[in-house]
Amino acid sequence: MYIQIVSFLCQCEPDLSANFKGCGFSVAFIPTLVIIQQYYTCTSKATLATSLVVSGVSIGSFVYPPVIHTLYSSMGWRGMFLILGGLSLNVCVCGMIMRPPQRNYLINATKVKRRQLDRFCNISYAILMLNVLLFSFGLSVVYIHLSSYGRHQGFKEEDSAMLYSALGISNLLGRISLGFVSHTNKIDKILMYCTSFGAAALSTLVVPFCVNLTQLITLTCLIGFFSAVFGSLLPDVIIHITSKEAMASAYGYLLICMGIGTVVGGPVTGWLFDATSSYRPSFYLGGTTMAISAIIMLLPWKLNINKDTEGCSDNVLTENNKKDAVYIVQSLVSTV
Repeated sequence: MYIQIVSFLCQCEPDLSANFKGCGFSVAFIPTLVIIQQYYTCTSKATLATSLVVSGVSIGSFVYPPVIHTLYSSMGWRGMFLILGGLSLNVCVCGMIMRPPQRNYLINATKVKRRQLDRFCNISYAILMLNVLLFSFGLSVVYIHLSSYGRHQGFKEEDSAMLYSALGISNLLGRISLGFVSHTNKIDKILMYCTSFGAAALSTLVVPFCVNLTQLITLTCLIGFFSAVFGSLLPDVIIHITSKEAMASAYGYLLICMGIGTVVGGPVTGWLFDATSSYRPSFYLGGTTMAISAIIMLLPWKLNINKDTEGCSDNVLTENNKKDAVYIVQSLVSTV
């Protein structure tokens, strides 16, 4: 947010301000999710609250593009950065209002750190990191190449730009509705997480077969809707695999995986287009990585079921879990 204001003073249009801005918003985003989890001792209520909070991201992705375009057209890039920086400063005001809940208990810091380290070393969290990296890679194909694919198919400029609006609206509806659905404890959060990823992957793989704008908008809405679990259910999945105490650190490491997948996905799929002059291979690759990210989460889901039934305190590999792990890994290898 400060970078946006400082950009107003630059002599030329800044190109790297978005990188620093992203770091700043990440620092603000993680504590917000952690505070939400601390306020609700009931997991289902925390999931619903998180879904409502992260829906603001979808609203912003829908509202901000026309606002930025209007500001840039009327005030230039200097005025645009100044106004956006002023709006972003409201994050600081909201942060000052937030307070951690007052609870009457003492926490042994050494024990908490030891538990965090143990939980980070379990196989489920390692798979979750790979899941986030692969899904971010695949989803970057949609966000980077969707409009260009529409123009490449011969659709009008305004129709291709409308695809992002459809993506933002459907993602907003997905974050809210999936949050309400997962509000009940009868829903297995991890299974719902990987199932939604699978639906988003399938929709992405079908995109190259679209022959008209209606079909493309429909698939775009499906991708936006089912990929919404990435924001609304991910904190809850982290807690199921690790713990509430490890939430902040675990989410931080996942954001690194998310960034790596997004940064690598765009150039790789762009190179595929340059080599083939077609967006089909890019969407095939993106959909495949998203599908793999969904399949590998079946192992943490199975381990979590065994943990609940056997009363294990950690998500470690027991003898029964080892058999399940070998079976799922063999199935994954045969599928790939």
